[in-house]
Amino acid sequence: MSAADAMRLVHLADLHLGKRQFERTTARGLNVRELDVAQTFRRHVDAILALAPDIVVVAGDCFDTVRPSNVTLDFALQQFARLTAAVPHVIVAAGNHEMPRTAGTGSPVRLLRTVGVLVAEQPERFQCGRCRVFAVPDNRAAYPELLPVRDGDAEFDVLVLHAALRGTIPGDVVVQREMLGAEDLFAEAWDYIALGDYHQQAEIYPNAWYSGAIDYTSSNPWAEIGTPKGFRVVDLATEEQVFVPIEPMRRYIDLPALSAHGLSAAELDAAIAQRVTDCPGGIDGAVVRLVVTDCDPVLGRSLDHAALREYEKRALHFRFDRRVPQRVGVRASLSPGQRPSLTSRVSEYIDRIEAPDVNKGDLLALALSYLERAGEDAADVERVYAMVGVA
Repeated sequence: MSAADAMRLVHLADLHLGKRQFERTTARGLNVRELDVAQTFRRHVDAILALAPDIVVVAGDCFDTVRPSNVTLDFALQQFARLTAAVPHVIVAAGNHEMPRTAGTGSPVRLLRTVGVLVAEQPERFQCGRCRVFAVPDNRAAYPELLPVRDGDAEFDVLVLHAALRGTIPGDVVVQREMLGAEDLFAEAWDYIALGDYHQQAEIYPNAWYSGAIDYTSSNPWAEIGTPKGFRVVDLATEEQVFVPIEPMRRYIDLPALSAHGLSAAELDAAIAQRVTDCPGGIDGAVVRLVVTDCDPVLGRSLDHAALREYEKRALHFRFDRRVPQRVGVRASLSPGQRPSLTSRVSEYIDRIEAPDVNKGDLLALALSYLERAGEDAADVERVYAMVGVA
């Protein structure tokens, strides 16, 4: 097959332009992470232009919010204009982050039309030379009705879909919004299916892939460390596929976890310092997490907080994730009719919180300090139980 017969498609997704985190700004007042994500996308555009593909598809979430900053909008228009000037067909299907939830609010993706991008805010077919692309934006309520098989009159048929497929995302807490299973894709009817929403590259079928996000922009970036970021290239004529890795601008580092069991404050301080010292490439300018288990509030308050603040200064963000010892069988040890103490109830409640950005150790320490300050006599406990409706 000659080069003229090739039909190369680039698949990327989940750009999340405009993502802001950590309240660190540049000298010009720009959020550092917002700038990071933008520069990572520029790297992707540079690499795509070097490949000179026939089609570029973005499977949703170009923007992190329906109201990105003017700086982000201007940057996005510049980069997509670079793509449309060199690539015959550039297609974007809107994702959940950029789909307005209230009437009268427009999606920022529609602005990309001004630089020649084909934008699908509703399910739409685009004829791209020998290929027809069916682009389906985030529309979970109607998904089962939006996936007809190919009509058969195009040489190549491609489905672009922003959706969290049922059972795809490990530990995903948004099960209720997963309306489709892999079997609903009719994979055998398409030459390629470009998926977006899941932030790690994942194969659903040999011809159906998540390309993953281009940067660490999910609520749990630590799960993505060690998996490559980048985009997929598919030759529809030969069915050849390749993943092109692109390094994000900012390093994310998950230091080896520590157990504080049996350690004094001084010993734990030394162990933390050793983790930081042993970090390949150092922590300076990086986004860093250190998980310390079995660290009760008393030990946590005794640590060298000046050293921790120094780590926070060196890193762009240093997350000291202190976790209290697990309390097993609290309720089982109670006699019939006896209720657990308020301290136990608070500890159990915080242990059950499933939010990656919440430091449960610090939250528990704060809650226990309030309880210590107020005292926990029987009357206080009864008043609190009554307030929260505990029988």
